[in-house]
Amino acid sequence: MAPWIANLSPIGGHNLMSLVGIIEIIVGLIVALRPRVGAWIVFAWLWAIIINLLTYSGFYDIALRDSGLSLGALALARLSRDFEPV
Repeated sequence: MAPWIANLSPIGGHNLMSLVGIIEIIVGLIVALRPRVGAWIVFAWLWAIIINLLTYSGFYDIALRDSGLSLGALALARLSRDFEPV
C-alpha cells in the first residue's frame, strides 16, 4: 500500500490491510456465486490496486501483472453473460 493511502486511513495501515483482506474474501465468494457481478467488482478492484502501485515507485512489475489479471477478470465478466449458470 502506498504510504499516502495509509496516511489517509484513520484505522492505520495494518488494520486497513486486514479490512482489505476481508473485502477480498467477500468478493471471492461473490465471484464464486455470481460471476457476472463479481468479475466486474474484481476488475475494478484490480485497477484500484494498479493505480495504488503506480503512485509508489518500484512496483511497476506488480502493476503490470495485475493489469493482466484484470484482463482475465474482464474476460470472465464478458463470458459470464453468455454462460450463466442455471
